[in-house]
Amino acid sequence: MRGWRPWRALREHDDVEFRLADFPSGPVRALYVERGAQRLILIDRSLDPVDRLAALAHELVHLERGGVADCLDVGREERTVDRIVAERLCPAEGLAALVDVLVEVEGGVTAAMVAEEFQVPVAVAERGMRALVVRRAEHRRQAG
Repeated sequence: MRGWRPWRALREHDDVEFRLADFPSGPVRALYVERGAQRLILIDRSLDPVDRLAALAHELVHLERGGVADCLDVGREERTVDRIVAERLCPAEGLAALVDVLVEVEGGVTAAMVAEEFQVPVAVAERGMRALVVRRAEHRRQAG
């Protein structure tokens, strides 16, 4: 089960250079950088393939949104980008179907189960599941 394909999306941006780099230890594992006409995505080479994909997706969304340099609230922008990434990598329709099957077959669902199915980090799966809960609550409220 797969949603948006970040590696394919990167290939569509022939004006963006991609590089694996050695990042110092810390929370930053990827960057989108604009310097004049140069646009660059750097991803920490130590990330495993699943985390690397999520990091690339995150930086591509920053690219689409124009980066964070002009943002007044960087924290809010990061949360928005994280939400968009979760929605794209764990699309609502597929996620809802998976959750329904897992609840029926397994008696419940965890973020780890969703992460394994969509091949995303657990944090991305958790965001996708939270968004699904909100959508379902809104749907019930509108229907009832």
